Amino acid sequence: MAKGKASSNDRNLLEFFQKFWPYVCLDYHAMIFQRFEGGGMLHEGISKKLISLIPKEGDKTDLNYWRPITLLTVVYKIFAKTLQLRLQPILKDIISPEQTIFLPLRFILDNIILTLEASH
Repeated sequence: MAKGKASSNDRNLLEFFQKFWPYVCLDYHAMIFQRFEGGGMLHEGISKKLISLIPKEGDKTDLNYWRPITLLTVVYKIFAKTLQLRLQPILKDIISPEQTIFLPLRFILDNIILTLEASH
């Protein structure tokens, strides 16, 4: 994760993890594994989310001017990024060839082109 890019109120925690990861990684892993051993869920403090509105260009009084974004905690982002990196090599085997998103070199617009070709 890039420094200074944490879009939540725990930005300092990201820099802490980046600097001290060699010292805290075993405790972090133990915390994550302990939660999932018994089929448990992540602690609500870890999976806490905040939905915020980000302004776009245009009229501020128009509802379409605002774009919602979900802010997640750094601890959750580390878990999600780790999971994504570990699953990446096998995603092409799990995800159907017909699905056109969430994989490199597959685009959602491919479905539109496929539909047009099928209709011709």
